[in-house]
Amino acid sequence: MEFVCPKCQMKLDLSNVPPGSQFMCPGCSSAYVRPFAEATPTPPPPMAGAPLGGPGMPPSPQQLGQPPKTIGMAIASLILAIVSAVIPVLFPLAIVAIILGFVAMSKVSKAPRLYTGRGLALAGVIVGFAGIFFAIILALIAIPNFMAVRAHAYNASAQASGYNAKIAEEVYRQNNGADQSGHFTDRLAELLKWDKNLTNDPEVTFVFGNCAAQGYTFTTTHAKGDASYLTTD
Repeated sequence: MEFVCPKCQMKLDLSNVPPGSQFMCPGCSSAYVRPFAEATPTPPPPMAGAPLGGPGMPPSPQQLGQPPKTIGMAIASLILAIVSAVIPVLFPLAIVAIILGFVAMSKVSKAPRLYTGRGLALAGVIVGFAGIFFAIILALIAIPNFMAVRAHAYNASAQASGYNAKIAEEVYRQNNGADQSGHFTDRLAELLKWDKNLTNDPEVTFVFGNCAAQGYTFTTTHAKGDASYLTTD
């Protein structure tokens, strides 16, 4: 055991002095008694910035002097949510944004000293839900209008086919009896001899009624349309 004299600061080796025995400092002749039990030395205070965690515990960013970082998923959540809101056709991105936002908020809640960005994640979730709602409203408006426009285009094809077939009927009659003894035909194959374009749209059907020397009747309908067109003469 090493002893330092409080008066003269001389260091003495007390390994040969039994506990409880008196000894004298050779430097200042002061007398001391070696105690029976040695006091446990007090560990020095931790240095500034030293890790405070227990064994096996990683130091936090604050203990290392580093601020917590913004979690990347929170940023990604907000960016994807904004993109999906601006471009409704990309609404699946809103679903991804919502998932990332909830995961990011969970991580921030579990380790607030390591991560920040809860506000960004929450904004991503809110904007993501708003984007999905907007996409649904837009679809409810756009789909019926699209269906109506498409049906109108199909109907126009059926109507045009009827008009062309009417001209073909007149040509057919003129070439089969210009003296008015001829008649109109109820056969599409006969009309195709004078206008092969009548079957350009194979989904247009012709239904013939009475076709004689006095006149003709037929209807045209498109398979995907919602109207039929009657042509008579």
